[in-house]
Amino acid sequence: MIPDLLYISYNRLPLERFEDEACPVPPELAIEIISPEQTFGEMSEKAIDYLNAGVSRVWVVDSKAKTITIFYPDAPPQTKRNERKQL
Repeated sequence: MIPDLLYISYNRLPLERFEDEACPVPPELAIEIISPEQTFGEMSEKAIDYLNAGVSRVWVVDSKAKTITIFYPDAPPQTKRNERKQL
């Protein structure tokens, strides 16, 4: 299971790590961008899987709906909508 983007702070990475090894700690943030062949439901399930694996926060980005849904391990998801008008 690999997200589209992830963030791991430098201070969480082990000091002795080789570049060709898998990272031994879960990321603090995983970001999934919904592609045309994926559904929000599928991405929500994936977000829950990430949280269960120890990820601190997951963003599901829906560029078509212009929303980001933020999943937390200890709270319901929150959806943020881009309300900006483009000129």
